[in-house]
Amino acid sequence: MRGSAAGLGGTHLKVHDLLRALPLQAVRNNLVAGLGHAGSRGRPLWDHQAETLAALAAHLADPACDPRALAVIPTAGGKTEIIVRLVEATGLDAGGARLAVPTIVLEPSRHLIRQTVETFRERFPALQVSGLLAPDDRPRNVTVMSYDLFVNMLRDGRLLPGDVGAVVMDEAHRGLSDLRQDLIRRFLDHAVVTAFSATPAFDANKTVHALLGSENEVIKVADERLRREGIISPVANYVLRVDVVGALPDDPALRRAILRKAGHEALVGFLATYEEPATGLRLRDKAFFGYANGIRQAEGLAAAMTAAGMPARGVKGSDGLEALKANLLDLRDGHLRALVNDKVLVEGVNLPQARGVVAFDATSSLVKHVQRCGRARRLDPALDRSDPRQMSSVVEAMVCIDGMPLDTQRIYAEAIGDLSVARVYDTPRQDAAALAREIVRDRPAEAGGEEDREEASEMDEAIGRLEEGRRSGARGAGPRAPVDAERWADAFSVMGSLDGIHYLLAEREGPRRLEGMLHRVQVARAIGIRTDDPHLKDLFGELEEAARAGLTPEVAGVAVHAGFHRFERQRAFYVHVDDVPRVGVEVFRRSGRTLAAGTMPDNFGAERQAGWLTRTEAAFACNLNPYHPAFTAVWDAALAGTLGAFEGGPLIRLLRDGGKPKLHVHERGLEVFRRHLGVQGPTLPAKRADQASVWEVMRALGVSKRLTRFREQWDRMVEDCMRDGQVVRDGRRVGFGFVRGANGSPVPALDRAEIAWFAQLTGVAGLIEPSEEWLTINEAGRAISTSPYATPALKDLWMEIRRSYEETGVGRAAGREWHSAMAKGTEVGAFRLHRSEMDALAAAIGRGRDRLMTDEWLSAKKVAALLNQNPDRGRFREVWDGLLECLEAGEPPVLDGVALRMEARLLGGKPVPCLHVSEVDALGRMTGGRRSAGPKGDAWQGMADAAGHFGKHPTDPTFRRSWQALVVAAEDGPVLDGARAVRFEYRTATKAVWCLHRDELEWFGKRTWPKRRPPVPRPYVPLADLRAGEAVEGALDAFDLVAEEVDGLLADASPLSLLGREGLRFERLPEGGLAVHPDDVAGFLDSVRELSETATSP
Repeated sequence: MRGSAAGLGGTHLKVHDLLRALPLQAVRNNLVAGLGHAGSRGRPLWDHQAETLAALAAHLADPACDPRALAVIPTAGGKTEIIVRLVEATGLDAGGARLAVPTIVLEPSRHLIRQTVETFRERFPALQVSGLLAPDDRPRNVTVMSYDLFVNMLRDGRLLPGDVGAVVMDEAHRGLSDLRQDLIRRFLDHAVVTAFSATPAFDANKTVHALLGSENEVIKVADERLRREGIISPVANYVLRVDVVGALPDDPALRRAILRKAGHEALVGFLATYEEPATGLRLRDKAFFGYANGIRQAEGLAAAMTAAGMPARGVKGSDGLEALKANLLDLRDGHLRALVNDKVLVEGVNLPQARGVVAFDATSSLVKHVQRCGRARRLDPALDRSDPRQMSSVVEAMVCIDGMPLDTQRIYAEAIGDLSVARVYDTPRQDAAALAREIVRDRPAEAGGEEDREEASEMDEAIGRLEEGRRSGARGAGPRAPVDAERWADAFSVMGSLDGIHYLLAEREGPRRLEGMLHRVQVARAIGIRTDDPHLKDLFGELEEAARAGLTPEVAGVAVHAGFHRFERQRAFYVHVDDVPRVGVEVFRRSGRTLAAGTMPDNFGAERQAGWLTRTEAAFACNLNPYHPAFTAVWDAALAGTLGAFEGGPLIRLLRDGGKPKLHVHERGLEVFRRHLGVQGPTLPAKRADQASVWEVMRALGVSKRLTRFREQWDRMVEDCMRDGQVVRDGRRVGFGFVRGANGSPVPALDRAEIAWFAQLTGVAGLIEPSEEWLTINEAGRAISTSPYATPALKDLWMEIRRSYEETGVGRAAGREWHSAMAKGTEVGAFRLHRSEMDALAAAIGRGRDRLMTDEWLSAKKVAALLNQNPDRGRFREVWDGLLECLEAGEPPVLDGVALRMEARLLGGKPVPCLHVSEVDALGRMTGGRRSAGPKGDAWQGMADAAGHFGKHPTDPTFRRSWQALVVAAEDGPVLDGARAVRFEYRTATKAVWCLHRDELEWFGKRTWPKRRPPVPRPYVPLADLRAGEAVEGALDAFDLVAEEVDGLLADASPLSLLGREGLRFERLPEGGLAVHPDDVAGFLDSVRELSETATSP
């Protein structure tokens, strides 16, 4: 696409102008067929990869399943290969031939976009692939883009759900923000959506399962399986327990710096000295990825590791992709032992030679922690699969304050669930005051250095909770269980090779939650009340006070099994499950909730058995609404026990139904209700699936209940059924009767098989489908520039045509027949006229269409806009008012002896003075206005730009005289240089101004200063010099992408166009590289900044 920037972030890309998706079912069928070839093309697949593709094919082949699927694959489990095969299969039919199926692949970062595109092109060269953040000349059938760009394109209208046949979400947990979920949901009914993630749950409220449906998870591959099959390495998880003692300062930033410093120093020392018993390697000899909170922290830690004998380098996103690749190569080749970063090496970075991860700063996000620690799980191809050196190491710190850990820290052994061989090491305690003095003395900036605000806030809250807990303990809240009382099991055992390793989770010593013990939240859920119910809180408070005092906890005078227990670092009060009914009865009693007479803990919350009915079911059995006054009175009497008992117990009992306690009555005891209510006759049946209510019949026929003949026939059938118990038409019994409605009341229903017969009976079988060719009264009014409210004659004529059509089937009025019909819809919109009748309709009401506003006639505002003038003041207003005086006087509009085509045209039924488009230039000559020749752009120089080119100010007398001479000449016609027309035009920037084309500057300079020596040509500016400057700081990736686009477009000798900026000049340097013309530096840098802002906007 020469002269455009379609490959630069898609700034001007409109996908729906270039690609059109196949119907969803066709894409689904093609994908299933293509997956049949996927396993046989390319290199052999691992078993779990082949199973994933087969599971996707089986899911999509099942018509009962949704066209969306989720595959959960662990980190380093080969998701990219699965995605490549899946996308390649999307464009194949059953015979293996290639189809054009527009497909979008979503990636979380630019690095992954580049990596995915390269993988596609390497593995399947015939597949047309483009990355919208990589240089390319046009979008392809397979487009790889970031989640951010995907959001921006949808919001800007450059991408529509109907344009895409398939969407593939890599690292799908990155699409779970509220905005991204809303936008992705637009595609669920238009495209095949497949998602891949190792961590599908971002948090408790945001999961990929909730977005796509848990039933659409087609496969979940366990970490244990991939380790057993020799695909990913086992992991040794080392946890350093770092205890900071003493009072912490009040300054939050200094307090965080103290805890960080304690953890960082312990981790660096451990990495520099520890030798693994399994591998016989020192950790300092392994390749590590390090993660810190902030770029400054990463660079400082890299320097500390280097000083400790472990060469390391800090990396950041602004270094660019090439620098990142170079750093990874240095780590692979052993020149470095660690790369420390903040967020760059989180997803999609897998270096087989990396054998360790160190988490310098804790995070409360399980997703982030699992993604970080999974970066070193690929097996090193240079080693045997069973070589102990394949084991990767995850090293992290558990920072404690006076023995109590911060509750925001996540340990990898807990996060991954079934992974770890874990060891915990206690480090010497560190004094908070001494650490503070060192920080302030050596690195005062660290006390308030840059940090991730969210993680800093989480640490502050964790410290606050811990301090609050310590104060509670000091007031006698019970004994604290210090961290030293917990011991992580030393479960590290290796036998000869990794085949015999034991994967054991870390265990803690100390009291654990006993089997069957429930805390307050669980009790609340068990008895079906809010977790913050004040009566339950009060009861638990009483039980806790008794336990602290050494007394036996009691509920209503009866001892219960309850006490304090520690579980998952939290010490809380628990009640045994057998005592929950007793707690429930007491809470219900205190809160005044209704309990059936005679309810005791023994029968509280028993499971519902067959034959017991809820209140709603009982009311329906009595053909009443559950909250009908008569039924409510009988129900309340039964609750009070005045209606008698049932089989030796209360008539109404509290039973658990679906996990919640509800009041129930037995179906045999229901006869008591029916007798008191005087209900006779059978219970109404529930509505069957093959029956339709009046609303469902109307939707099936596409009509409204306001259609008179439909309503009359339905009401007649209802009357017949109420009187005779059946409906008979033409000697045949119609499938019509009463069923039980949602509120228990009788509802008439028609068998769905009778809907076609009913359509014939009511005369709606021949209704047409609404379309643009058939117009309602409002649409017809707009077509003739009026409305039924502004023109009563239109409404009267319309109603006359409609009445004639309803009575005779032919619309006759105003002495002619009208092409009319009834369409599906509401009563008002059901009658329509054909579009071909609009001229006759306008003539019949005296609104000739030859007087309507069209594109050839312009109002005052439109004329002024074309002439770049204000319509409300100045010379334009004076001239326009003079024309209006002539028009109002019934005279031809003439001004200065010139007759103009001006007349009143109808707009919305009202006359508007308009000028014909052919008269705009003539009016402009009278008012001093002038049409713009187009946008100014970078190739055209205004007065100030031209003066700056010659190093002059616009007020320079010589320059100004020469420029004004050009303006005067241009107002009379083209400016000529001999027989050549000079490119001097009126163009629009923020407003319209006279502009000289850049190619005419040399001519203008000679004309203005004929004795002036020609300026020495200024050398082109190398792009490498611009990249090193401050002007592109923070936008290096965008700079590189624009430079690559320029390099690809230089084959054409004509000036280039970047993001709408025309005529930019570049050249190749003899020593290699690119350079830009000095006058075009600003335009080039503007393109870089625009691309950077487009790619990073939310």
